[in-house]
Amino acid sequence: MSGLPNRAVTSIHVDRDNHNLVFATYAGYAAGNLYTSTDGGASWSNAIAAAQLPAVPFYSITRHPLRPGWLYLGTEIGLFASQDNGANWSAYNDGPANVIVRKLSWQGADTLVLGTYGRGAFTLKPALDVQTVTVFEFYNAPLKHYFRTADPGEAAAIDNGAAGPGWSRTGDDFKAWAAFAYPNEGRQVCRFYGSMVPGPNSHFYTASAAECNGLKSLAVRTANSVPRWNYEGLSFAIALPGDAGCGATQVGIYRAYNNRADQNDSNHRYTTRQGEYQQLIAQGWAGEGIVMCAPAWPPPPPFWRRSGDGGSPLSTGVETRRRSDCEADRRSCLISPRSLWLPWLCARAPRRSRRDCRGCASRSSASSSAAGSPA
Repeated sequence: MSGLPNRAVTSIHVDRDNHNLVFATYAGYAAGNLYTSTDGGASWSNAIAAAQLPAVPFYSITRHPLRPGWLYLGTEIGLFASQDNGANWSAYNDGPANVIVRKLSWQGADTLVLGTYGRGAFTLKPALDVQTVTVFEFYNAPLKHYFRTADPGEAAAIDNGAAGPGWSRTGDDFKAWAAFAYPNEGRQVCRFYGSMVPGPNSHFYTASAAECNGLKSLAVRTANSVPRWNYEGLSFAIALPGDAGCGATQVGIYRAYNNRADQNDSNHRYTTRQGEYQQLIAQGWAGEGIVMCAPAWPPPPPFWRRSGDGGSPLSTGVETRRRSDCEADRRSCLISPRSLWLPWLCARAPRRSRRDCRGCASRSSASSSAAGSPA
């Protein structure tokens, strides 16, 4: 292996999502005791570490389980952290101070455990900032293609014709989280693009780490003269569906595929509209089910709470329906005393009318108030 020193190796870390990304730490009072490889260990560099990190022994390195690119480094003089895969480093102020950090490990997905020399073990939970973004949808009638972007600048450019003629907004937008600022349940969404030539002239999105890495590996093995999916980066973050689908405060995102790979004209649509998803299937598209779960928007108001188990009522001091009844057909509705329609609770049943939603209330305000008071 080229570029590595002849000194004691103290730890090796292989990125869980990108096996070509490898880190190695070294002992010794020398500059640059952290080496990085982006090609699976074929070549190594310590240029960034030599410029930004102290010339002391490094003992352990680990990555945040939920945040690709967030690295933590245990050294002779404390803990250091990076949020961009080691491009920039700084001392981490929330852990133990100037103490030898020998071992780093994770307790669950959000608690970092530090084993020190002389001061026992420490635990800390790195703060996870959360930012909400809008994922816009466009449709091109001549091409019969759909496209999504979470970049407002890109969306505005498409509106102004930068992507060519024929593109218009569908209004089927959904909320997600920023690619590097999302809650624990979020997963980063990889964005791929074919090409104008040889194609396909389309984009593909996936929140599956396995699917993302598989397409990256396939692109490396495929000549650029052959149609392939090329990785463009991380677009946004979203939740994945569980065995029972999306959660009670989430909106399912369906994926449909146009079945035109043989014509080198592949395109996928990601939609929250179940009725339009079924229409695409009737037109010959392949239905791939719910592949993502968007946070419902606007979020539940502060006075809303869930009381008791799955069969208990949703108690807000207003007319309500039992949660088990509403969720049995995935049509949760809640009506205020003035019979206002709250679309964030009825988003799962877009074909239901406002009258239907009003009918979802099966209790009077008085009986609802007796069942539970507002949170």
